Amino acid sequence: MNIAEIELRLSELVKEPFSEGEFPFRLAEIYNAPKATITKLRQGTHNGADRAGDVLWKKKLYFRAAEKGASASRLPIAVGPSWVKLRPSTKLDAASGMRR
Repeated sequence: MNIAEIELRLSELVKEPFSEGEFPFRLAEIYNAPKATITKLRQGTHNGADRAGDVLWKKKLYFRAAEKGASASRLPIAVGPSWVKLRPSTKLDAASGMRR
């Protein structure tokens, strides 16, 4: 997949109603994560997050949905043992119900 295809799929994703339960997995799909990895993240077997509702994919992505109306850019994400151990390269905070 090339950058133009990724950009197109991302623009389609942000036009859809926000679903904090699906967003991190759809994002992983757009960036060509293996289907098996996405399934394991959904089931929790590869999700290294310490907090319910968060998604931590080893060395790739950390996702936490913000409370509706909260500024996603100002959310503190505590560095827990999983964060230190799994070191995601991307941290993504998303405000629930927010369309970008």
